[in-house]
Amino acid sequence: MTSERPHALRVVYVAMIACAVALCGGCASDPADAPPPRLEPLAPGAEPTEMLLSVEQPVDTNANGCVDAFRIVLYLFEPDASVLSLWSEGRLVVYLILDDSKKVARWEFDETALRAGRQKLPPGPGYVLTMSLLDTESGDTFPSQPADVLAEFTTPKGTVVRRSVGGIRIGGRKPGG
Repeated sequence: MTSERPHALRVVYVAMIACAVALCGGCASDPADAPPPRLEPLAPGAEPTEMLLSVEQPVDTNANGCVDAFRIVLYLFEPDASVLSLWSEGRLVVYLILDDSKKVARWEFDETALRAGRQKLPPGPGYVLTMSLLDTESGDTFPSQPADVLAEFTTPKGTVVRRSVGGIRIGGRKPGG
């Protein structure tokens, strides 16, 4: 078994937990019976090396026919830890990249902004952050096209954890819209 397999399995486990929670949203349970999520800081010397990134489809917040905002949900993991995600100090840079590898937007979150995005989510501690093209130089008025989102989390020690998600659609109206 390679060292990559446990990390890949951890990501699969979190995805399965998220799906199960979504499917069982109406189920009732006693919160007192559930173990508390692991929310303590990282152990000294440890830092996250894995990331799970989810991107919502963009929406048009200013009613001009061009989508301009989307949310990301980000989970961080440390090696040799439980399946639960964790919060970590660090900074995050998010890029919006077109099919031709052109970076059209960039958002940066320092430690203070990341702390504000922390949420206790069903699969474990995570970050929920909103990206708005209206806050960038590129704006939102360009042709409708596919794009990828790349997230780069940098720990205080300088370790960079990257993950990308493709398949979102940005820009103007769809044909006939």
